[in-house]
Amino acid sequence: MTASIMYNRPIANGNWASTLLWGRNRSIETGLVWNGYLAESTLHFAERNYVWGRIENVDRTNELLLRNQPEPPGFQENIIGRVQAYTAGYERDFDLIPHLATGIGAQLTAYSTPDALKAQYGSHPVGAVVFLRLRPFGKER
Repeated sequence: MTASIMYNRPIANGNWASTLLWGRNRSIETGLVWNGYLAESTLHFAERNYVWGRIENVDRTNELLLRNQPEPPGFQENIIGRVQAYTAGYERDFDLIPHLATGIGAQLTAYSTPDALKAQYGSHPVGAVVFLRLRPFGKER
C-alpha cells in the first residue's frame, strides 16, 4: 500500500519539486506490517543547476540478513529495526553534445542502521556517487 503527495512550482529560471511518500508491506502469512517513509525535494535554479535532498526511514526485516539466500525451512520474518538514509546532491548542466542535456553531478548518502545490521554494514555506512547524465532534448531548451 502506498500514498504520496507531490508539489511542483515553477520559479524564475527553474523549478522546485517535492514529494512526501509512505509505503506499507504486510505479510499474508503472519500479518506482520512494516512501513517506509520518504521526503525529497529538488531545486532546479539558474537554468543549469540542481540541488536535492532526500530523507528515507524504512522498517527492515530479518530477511535482509539472508543476503539473497533462499529462506530456510520454517523461516519467520520479523522486523529488526529501521534504517534511515540522508542524501544530498548537486548537478550542473553543460552543453557538450548537440541535442543532449549533459549534467555532471555528485551525491552523498549517510545511513543510520539498527544494531542487528551493524556487524554487516557498520555503525554509520556512507555512500557516494559521481555521475554523468545524458538527456535528449528538442530544438528548444
